[in-house]
Amino acid sequence: MEPVDGGVWKALGKPLRKLKKGTVLTMPGNVRCQIEKAAEATDVSPTILMSFHGLDAGEGQDTILNWLDEHGEMPLPPYINRKKSAAANHAFLDRERYQTVYANAAGSVAAPTAGLHWTPELMEKAKARDISFEKVTLHVGAGTFLPVKTNDINAHLMHEERFRVPAQTIKAIENANREGRKVIAVGTTTLRCLESLARLATSQNQARLNFADRWLRTSLYHRPQNRSERIRPWGIDALQTNFHQPQSTPLMLVSSLIGLDETLRMYEEAIGERYRLFSYGDSSLLWLPPSTS
Repeated sequence: MEPVDGGVWKALGKPLRKLKKGTVLTMPGNVRCQIEKAAEATDVSPTILMSFHGLDAGEGQDTILNWLDEHGEMPLPPYINRKKSAAANHAFLDRERYQTVYANAAGSVAAPTAGLHWTPELMEKAKARDISFEKVTLHVGAGTFLPVKTNDINAHLMHEERFRVPAQTIKAIENANREGRKVIAVGTTTLRCLESLARLATSQNQARLNFADRWLRTSLYHRPQNRSERIRPWGIDALQTNFHQPQSTPLMLVSSLIGLDETLRMYEEAIGERYRLFSYGDSSLLWLPPSTS
């Protein structure tokens, strides 16, 4: 769920055909949710707008988030298909495990799963080897679950996500680039957000720092146009990412970075060696081709 103006929230709903405008749903704790806007066929992601009523402490954002924490379940990706009995046994573990150790702001629909591999102990070991960490705030959107269904990948409508990049992070990347030190983006969403900020700054002929500490949105859609094309995003030398689903936009992004043939070879090996794929799966570190600029 994501808050919208005026106490209205954006949410996923199922089955959509029953969630018509004006429908009132009764939730745990005798809380009522009214559908303010139904999903439309033209929506990039099938979301509804809803308002909450009947919460004892009012309908403020913090009250609703607290109610969700008490009654809600972790929104795992749909391919993690557990039976109800198993889901109940894993509920507590999922709250702990389907979350990065450095997450600190509510608002993301799903975990940026490349970061699940980092533990406090591993981060301390990296810091001891003079590796520094900088943060961005990623609110992964509901569209991250949507596969590409069009025959022409250029016809796919990319979902939108909110993000914020601190000035300290921008300065750290720029300093590392000047000094010849390597910068690794953890996750495809991180890469998309940094590249979106850089493109926005370029399009408006402004310094990247002018867009620091501001909530921005990205619908950037990286996909290969041919088998040999490789792109080079701003400031990034490598990408740490999981192994993604077929027909997904993260897989296309990887293909655009290292080339389609290399991506196919990598996944062939991963399947042959029985790597674990998707959210709770194994990770990869992909070095990008040198910049030609």
